[in-house]
Amino acid sequence: MKNLKITARLLDGRVNSNDGIFNLDSILAYAWMLENHPDDLLNNNLKPDNLIEPDLPLAKDEDGRWKVSLGFYKQYAETVEYWA
Repeated sequence: MKNLKITARLLDGRVNSNDGIFNLDSILAYAWMLENHPDDLLNNNLKPDNLIEPDLPLAKDEDGRWKVSLGFYKQYAETVEYWA
């Protein structure tokens, strides 16, 4: 496997993290589901008997879990707007 670089444009410019770490596998899985199975995802059709395994470019361990489960980010800019 080779390094994977992800560049994202966030809707409001924030990552839900206070230490620069976020769960990379869950973000990639959500994006994959949104692209490949949007109806199942958006209509909450994912039940224990209807699970879909996302095809992600991440290595897995011997138990089938993704080896990469977190990412790191660096903040390059910050914009604050106040609305009254």
